[in-house]
Amino acid sequence: MCSPGAGPRRAGTWLPLVLLCGCIQLCRTDASSKLLPEIIYPLKPLPRPALGANFSVSCKAKSAFPDMTLMYWLANRSFVEKLYPDGAVQEGAVQKEPVGTGVVLQRELRFKAFSEQDLSTWFMCVVKSPAGLATATLQWQPATEEAAGTEGPGWDSRYS
Repeated sequence: MCSPGAGPRRAGTWLPLVLLCGCIQLCRTDASSKLLPEIIYPLKPLPRPALGANFSVSCKAKSAFPDMTLMYWLANRSFVEKLYPDGAVQEGAVQKEPVGTGVVLQRELRFKAFSEQDLSTWFMCVVKSPAGLATATLQWQPATEEAAGTEGPGWDSRYS
């Protein structure tokens, strides 16, 4: 049986151990977060390409694991070649540049003739390493009213 005062004393002896374990876990989490891959570009909406344009957009990322990191593009959560079997949109080869003990990776997404379908397709750059995963969604800036050549609904030039 426990004596009436045993509970608080036991809690007092465990408290430093609990705090120490919490600190070790916090420090470990902080250190491992520095190993996570990080996408450098694209981070914000890109200029909207003209329909029919032949162009490329790049994804750039940093990784602490030069030989153990994968980089690829998805289109509507499928592999690009599955959604575009005709090759209208293709991935380029992964380029790697050593930086310190890590690497900067770059992979292009190439559009042969940008289309309305591409505007409504959700493109994502994915970087996977042993430390984790990083993703960036490719977004196009909305077409401006001037570029479209028409005024939007409710547009009143008095307020421009």
